[in-house]
Amino acid sequence: MTTQQHAQQQDQHLPNDAPEQPAPDGQPGSHVPLATSPAAQPAQHAVGAVPPQLALGAVLHGTCGWSDASLVKCGRFYPASIKAGSSSEEKLRHYSRAFANVEVDTSTYAIPSPHVTQRWAQAAAPGFLFHVKAFGLFCSQGCQVSALPAEAKALLQPAQAVSPQAYLRLSAMPEGVEAACWRRFHAALEPLYQAGKLGLVVFLFHLSFQPSQQNLQYILRCRAQLDPRFRMAAEVRCRRWFTDPAWRQQLCEALSMQGITLISADELGHETAQRDREQTGLPPGEVRQVLPIALEVTTPGCHYVRIHRRYGTVERLLPEEEIQAWAARLEQLAPQLQGPIYFL
Repeated sequence: MTTQQHAQQQDQHLPNDAPEQPAPDGQPGSHVPLATSPAAQPAQHAVGAVPPQLALGAVLHGTCGWSDASLVKCGRFYPASIKAGSSSEEKLRHYSRAFANVEVDTSTYAIPSPHVTQRWAQAAAPGFLFHVKAFGLFCSQGCQVSALPAEAKALLQPAQAVSPQAYLRLSAMPEGVEAACWRRFHAALEPLYQAGKLGLVVFLFHLSFQPSQQNLQYILRCRAQLDPRFRMAAEVRCRRWFTDPAWRQQLCEALSMQGITLISADELGHETAQRDREQTGLPPGEVRQVLPIALEVTTPGCHYVRIHRRYGTVERLLPEEEIQAWAARLEQLAPQLQGPIYFL
């Protein structure tokens, strides 16, 4: 689970006015941890606050998910007693004693039941934190019928519910569907919150989510819909939000006022241009390009970093020069913070 050096290709950072790449269909997958960190001790908190036990400047490492089969098959993290078929809770007991936090990916595609999240809370080590991705409907303003919880499906028009794989825009859904999804999502988060193990609720807005007043207000609407007890983080994958100085200022001021953490996301250009389930790695003859990274602190109580390395083998590993670049970035962020950096 540690990073290794691999192909000695020179990374080039795109200029601020680099053209945007086409948006992928799915959500980003696994992230690469740099090292393990001891779990910190959380407590209940208000929006924008951070548990006092989380030390100033601490970098808390984790990954996206803990049950991926590759983590078991690689033989370098889970002990031999844990097999691919072992329960999620068995894996979590081991994982949560090596890492301080995790990003829950599955909640993007389907809202887990409170019984499931209760088992997670019970299995995880004391002080462990779950950062939970927001349900896809909330970020993409649309989803497949099959992803909706039963309570929401029951409100659809008969013609809308015929095909489970049909994609419905939020604007086309009957009144009450969105509210039903928010109720189910809040119910799923409640056991984690009550156990003191809920970190940030992570909202991912894709490349098609371009800078506009309407979209900025939509981010704030998500904050208003989310239970005020729960902390929120937002990743805007369209780089114009922060490479354009005027939009950068508007975005950061708006998020800061609402206690929303702006995520610093590290992505490779060719991965962003390829559809999420069709990743083929770096095309022959091309040079790896690291897209511009937002390094703005909007909530001094904590910061959140996501390292995108979705598919492939060496593509999921950070070369030494990228590790050193992130060390420099974290040193830049630390003086602005009164709490930890979640690094996933």
